[in-house]
Amino acid sequence: MTWTCANGAVLDHFLEHSDTLMVCVLDRDYRVQATNLAFRDLCHLTEKPIGRYLFELDPFTALEPAAIEPRGDGNAAPDCVMSHPVVLPLDTDLHLFLTVYHCSGTIILFGQLPQADPEGLFAKLGQLTNELAKESRLAQQRAALLAEANQRIEALARVDTLTGLVNRRVLAETCHRLCAAATRHGDVFSVALLDIDFFKRINDTFGHQTGDQALMALGEILRQQSRTEDIPIRFGGEEFLVLLPKTHLAQAQIYAERIRHVCQSSTAPPFTLSIGLTQWAPGDNEERLIQRADRALYQAKEGGRNRVVLAP
Repeated sequence: MTWTCANGAVLDHFLEHSDTLMVCVLDRDYRVQATNLAFRDLCHLTEKPIGRYLFELDPFTALEPAAIEPRGDGNAAPDCVMSHPVVLPLDTDLHLFLTVYHCSGTIILFGQLPQADPEGLFAKLGQLTNELAKESRLAQQRAALLAEANQRIEALARVDTLTGLVNRRVLAETCHRLCAAATRHGDVFSVALLDIDFFKRINDTFGHQTGDQALMALGEILRQQSRTEDIPIRFGGEEFLVLLPKTHLAQAQIYAERIRHVCQSSTAPPFTLSIGLTQWAPGDNEERLIQRADRALYQAKEGGRNRVVLAP
């Protein structure tokens, strides 16, 4: 029997010889008009059962004719194509899902045959799939832990372990961002460069542990005396730098004098600070700002230390 039009020779061959896609054509009395190889395999037939009553063929004995009768309101035209699904039980664990088509008094059954699994390969495949899914979840968990560990390492690389302040790695990116905001929006900011006076004398007189305590004390003072948006940085050695967003030079001077006063009156051992201040100007970058702050700091030291100098 020709299943398709004359130009569908490949499809005809597939439908006729497929051993997985079952096709059966019935007349209106449910007698077989055409079958393919998969249908015959399902029914354990060696010959085409032309003219035989569908419901006497195993496993279709489990169905009633009503199961494949047209569905709907009964008002459809006689040449109208209608379809509906039917479930054919094969055994306790296996079912065949059929699609039934009605067209001009002809009934066509389509169904995808379930695959045999005599060695439990499907069960093994399911078990393997579950194991792979479990391994995938574990891999995702390990990747998340690794990403978290990398974030912690990155965070540690940006923090000075002695004082707990961020280090110079943060300076470049933050200063670049502040310069861009100042250029674009006019958000002026200031920079304070601080140096502990006679720090070498502290180390030589009281020991390096006391010197470390002085550094930690200054770090804590900067945290306590700075606003949330201010960024105190361990610049290196006994030098510290503070970025002061949206702060004019006069405001920065008040901040610096407060830090200087707290250090000389409340630290043990007491120490003093020399501080150089500068304010962003158009065309400034990190290098120019630090150079001006450093010149102001040098002038503070040359002028006797324990003082704040504003860059010209």
